[in-house]
Amino acid sequence: MRRFLLTYVTIALAGAILVSNFAGINLFRAASHLFERIARNHVYAVVTVVLIILVGLCIDLFVAGQKAKRETEIQAQRLRVLKAAMRTVQEIVNNAFNELQLFRLDAEGLLPQESLKVFDAVTRETAAKLKVLADLESTPETITPFGPIIDCELNSAGKVIRYDGRP
Repeated sequence: MRRFLLTYVTIALAGAILVSNFAGINLFRAASHLFERIARNHVYAVVTVVLIILVGLCIDLFVAGQKAKRETEIQAQRLRVLKAAMRTVQEIVNNAFNELQLFRLDAEGLLPQESLKVFDAVTRETAAKLKVLADLESTPETITPFGPIIDCELNSAGKVIRYDGRP
């Protein structure tokens, strides 16, 4: 209803003009010479009604287009900020991974091979998740018990992405 508010107002004005014209009631006595001319001639009334509705509709369509453009710009900026934040997170986490790799090299003879394999798998999976999140082209959200999060398992086409890079 609010989307085409001006169109509804102009339709109501046009309806008032038509009612006054065909019922013989002059609602526009104090109005200008134009309204008196409209009241005397049915063709002028119909043309005026159509023009008023068209003007209202054009204005509403223009405003709706501007809102859509503004929303698109907001989404683009939101994605830009997300990508910048994720690149920063990637840098911080990758620096930590480098330190953990040094730790792994030191622990190689001290820990069981199975533990080292789990360590490597967790490191690879975490790095892959961060990359997928940083490369998103949209920001799909999932509701969790602690609030909305960005669903890094969906790409912009809505397909699930595996963290090993396979679609």
